[in-house]
Amino acid sequence: MIEGDRPLKPVNFNHGGGIGTVALFISINRGSKKMSTKDQLIQEIDQAPDFLLEEVLNFFLFLKLRLSERNNLNEFVSSPSAHSTPTFLQKAQKISQQLSEHHTEKLPADFAKNLDHYLYGAPKVEE
Repeated sequence: MIEGDRPLKPVNFNHGGGIGTVALFISINRGSKKMSTKDQLIQEIDQAPDFLLEEVLNFFLFLKLRLSERNNLNEFVSSPSAHSTPTFLQKAQKISQQLSEHHTEKLPADFAKNLDHYLYGAPKVEE
């Protein structure tokens, strides 16, 4: 252990054939200069075993993916193009406007109530 380091709680990791225990250390700088988070990560990476680096890399990539998905969702919700995308009801209204009266007259009056009957042959609902 380097002077000024303090061990954290040992952490169990599954690496290939079995589970190993690794003691993690955090460097505490007592001088006027404080290490940046990036520098601390690089220092820890240099000292970490390969199996731990694989776990950290997988976790980091997972976090980047989640952050990217959240950003994409936020952009979709707040972007002006999202509002120009037709909703389901707008699409349904457009389709119904395109149907001629001749086609709509052929539709049964109980179509909505007996949709399963017309689609799948289920017994008709009578009221």
